[in-house]
Amino acid sequence: MSEPDKSTFINPPWEVVEGGLLVNGKVYTKLNLACGVPLEKHFPEPWLNIDAQPGAADLVMPIQNLPEEWEGLFEEVRASHVLEHIPLNDASGAMKEWSRVTAPGGKLRVCVPDLALIVESYLQGKDRKGYKAFSVEDTTRMLTQIFGRGYESPDMNPFMRHHMVYDEAMLRRMFELTGEAADIQVYPVEEDPSQLFDPPIKNDASNPAYTLNMFMVKRQTNDPAPERERIMDMGTGLG
Repeated sequence: MSEPDKSTFINPPWEVVEGGLLVNGKVYTKLNLACGVPLEKHFPEPWLNIDAQPGAADLVMPIQNLPEEWEGLFEEVRASHVLEHIPLNDASGAMKEWSRVTAPGGKLRVCVPDLALIVESYLQGKDRKGYKAFSVEDTTRMLTQIFGRGYESPDMNPFMRHHMVYDEAMLRRMFELTGEAADIQVYPVEEDPSQLFDPPIKNDASNPAYTLNMFMVKRQTNDPAPERERIMDMGTGLG
């Protein structure tokens, strides 16, 4: 797969067909959101890769505003280390959008920096891989999990900054706020889809020192809606 020219990249035509999304003669049944630019991050079929920039993406588009026709289309949707880049007041809407395009009974996977692991690293002065936790002389992996890449410089792309950190309870609540969760589970890095390829794809969701990987199973259409108190506003503007 050759790298596309970023200045001339045009999305190929796509069509919703029985069983998935038809793009360039291939039917995709799974969706990898915010795949990134490096080609080595590109997921093979049946995963459709989308991002705001070309590079590894099959389609270039904003991940918070997906086509209406994609509702309930993908049996699996994955958003790895992108939710923390979204301001908290917009995060619930993003989660609901990702849930919308997940098929009933399908899985929505969301991976984020784990606040519990960040706190552990801070208290011990180093992370689980032995890297120092904090410094004012250079960047560290722990501080990058909190602030995002390039936090030492005003010249970094603002989207690389982080707006929020989550632990298991907070991310679970974000799933609940979609109003579509039949089940919510934490899963180990070894079970992330990126690690099931041959060879595995190295990415943030495969880093046991900092990542929290969770999925929800979207309720079936005929399942009862979650109880109202389970999807009430957290009092943070997520409503």
